[in-house]
Amino acid sequence: MARAKRDWQAFAVSDPSHRYLRRPSRDRLVAKLEADEIESAHVVQQIHRMPHHAHLNTVELSLAKAVATDGLNLPVHVDLTGADIDRVAATLAEALAQK
Repeated sequence: MARAKRDWQAFAVSDPSHRYLRRPSRDRLVAKLEADEIESAHVVQQIHRMPHHAHLNTVELSLAKAVATDGLNLPVHVDLTGADIDRVAATLAEALAQK
């Protein structure tokens, strides 16, 4: 799959059970995606904690915190085809099925 064009979009997934996306499980998942040439990244910051949203920083948003802590960004861009999406989903399902 061609590398995604960089933009401000992200498709973050989280794991409320903390079974798959806590380290080292998340790191193994990222490695599997990378081995299959699927770009992914850890979610690094809560949007309301970013400097340009400082006026919102007085609120504690537990779901946003959980996604920022344990979430994973998957590819999302206008050039993704249905086949690309199917491949990402299949690779993700395969990786999650491995213990």
